[in-house]
Amino acid sequence: MTVTIDEVLYSDGRERAVFRATNEQGAAARYTVDRAMPRCPVVGECWALEFEQETHPKYGMQRRVTKGSLARPAGAFLVHLLYRHPALRGLGIGVVTAHKLYRVHGPELAALLSRGEPQALPELAEDIASELCDRWNTLALEPAVVSWLDERGFEPRIAAKIIALYGAQSVDAMETNPYCLLPFMSFEKIDAFARTRLNMALEDPRRMVAATEAALYKSIDHGHTATPRATLISALQSSF
Repeated sequence: MTVTIDEVLYSDGRERAVFRATNEQGAAARYTVDRAMPRCPVVGECWALEFEQETHPKYGMQRRVTKGSLARPAGAFLVHLLYRHPALRGLGIGVVTAHKLYRVHGPELAALLSRGEPQALPELAEDIASELCDRWNTLALEPAVVSWLDERGFEPRIAAKIIALYGAQSVDAMETNPYCLLPFMSFEKIDAFARTRLNMALEDPRRMVAATEAALYKSIDHGHTATPRATLISALQSSF
């Protein structure tokens, strides 16, 4: 079920939260999550949720999330995001303006923002339209990164860290060289994916560089500030 987040009642800032959300039919419900979503939700965001009904002794019927992933908003969900998401604050887009934008542009609005076409938004001042496109693309990036990771068996929770490092090029960077994930997970896990799913050759330069970096990281973890050439070669032999 796809929902839009109305209110976050509790959040530990990481993976546990209690929130209220509304589905596509306009029905609101209380949800709880404990490590079943990549991160805690934010008001205005759109999420695809799987859940189980449960009864809380104080709050009554609520839904416990068993799996959740960020979704790209459309329709009423998009309108909700435009005037409620914290990342879009300060642009002066209120509920009336958000509804007007969707009334004028319809489902094409999301694609228009993604393409970065501020000139196609005469309803807004030029500088505001330009800033909206920039912020929209930042918001739209996380679902794409989470989806890429999840589909390949990697932990979606590292999406924010990847975006912080690679920005708008995150997906392209992972597609071009999956070993760019080395700062966030073990060489062995990335290598297993690259070798089995991408048929990466043992001598591929991307793999050789990553294996060298991983060996040096291990040396640093053991307190060494320099690694002799012979020691490094010995450590790399198991990778080739």
